[in-house]
Amino acid sequence: MQGLRFLKLLPEKSSLRGLLHFGLLGKIAAFCTTLIFTTFSPLSLGTVFAQTTTTKVYLAGAQSTSIVGIVGGHTMPVSVKVDNITNTTGLAAFSFKIGYNPNLVSIPDSDNNYIADTGTVKVGPFLGSSGKQVRCGDGFIDKDLADSTKKYLTFTCGTLGATPAAPKGSGVLATINFKTGNTVGFDQLSLVISQLADNTAMANLISATTANINVGVAKCANLTGNDNQVLIEDILYVIQKYYTNYPPADLNGDGIVLVDDIVLAVDEYYQIC
Repeated sequence: MQGLRFLKLLPEKSSLRGLLHFGLLGKIAAFCTTLIFTTFSPLSLGTVFAQTTTTKVYLAGAQSTSIVGIVGGHTMPVSVKVDNITNTTGLAAFSFKIGYNPNLVSIPDSDNNYIADTGTVKVGPFLGSSGKQVRCGDGFIDKDLADSTKKYLTFTCGTLGATPAAPKGSGVLATINFKTGNTVGFDQLSLVISQLADNTAMANLISATTANINVGVAKCANLTGNDNQVLIEDILYVIQKYYTNYPPADLNGDGIVLVDDIVLAVDEYYQIC
């Protein structure tokens, strides 16, 4: 069976061990359906089905165009979302690999075992929204041996059983709680790999586009002492310092308060510093 090819590539430590049931195909074929993604490399299996409406997998934060975290070890939540699952059988499994700059943000790994700490990577509500049981692997962290400014997080989830029906539509696949570092800077979070599988015994891949997102780590805009929270008066304070070299309002650290700093203050609105 074509779907068996990917089984030998699964990491031995993977906690995704559930069995599915698809009638006469038995547990082996069903197991292939759940574990359709390798942690370390993309792989095509089954048939890739195009959809009548464009399916999209993308990264998102509080703002639609960028994600801004506050420097100094603060939590920076990032969502992995999917739009327009419209195929006949719905979504039964997904896998993604996100590239990030460890000099700006990190994935907590207190055991130094290249597995994200519990609660850092969480499955979103969409995959189980139709009542299917969901099983996920650990969040695996990889280094880029050729580039010290890159690390990768891989996460895979599947559902158990052919019934109930798998979900269609749009929703959150997963949430990742990055931690900001101690350096102010800007880069990109990238979806290096994104795979979706339908709710059939062959686990056919669902065609989808992807979108990356810009990420920034900036100084805290809480400049008026409002319980360590960025509020409207803090944004106004940054505006008042426009075109000065006042260091606290220079959120991106480029030496002068400009429009970019005002935008950062708006992006930080209601964050705790």
